Amino acid sequence: MAAAGFEMVRRERIGSEWSEYQLEHDPGYLTQDLLEIARLTRNRDQAEAILGPIWYERALAFASWRLQIVLGRLMPVLYALVRPATGGLPNAQH
Repeated sequence: MAAAGFEMVRRERIGSEWSEYQLEHDPGYLTQDLLEIARLTRNRDQAEAILGPIWYERALAFASWRLQIVLGRLMPVLYALVRPATGGLPNAQH
């Protein structure tokens, strides 16, 4: 981050809070993920033949990440970054 000119001013662990909120207000998003996981694992040979083994694993991971957050296996973190002033005009074109 420092090499890109940013400084971290805050780090906030989100945990499963956003997922819990979504589940309370629209549980369909997680249901869709669960259905996709079930179909990918049930039809693994067919899915791998269509997608290839690497993209099959990626599709399974993409469908699983929200479930992993809810289960506490992944921890979302929010970072607040700032670019310290360099003494020049803000948004100046060089």
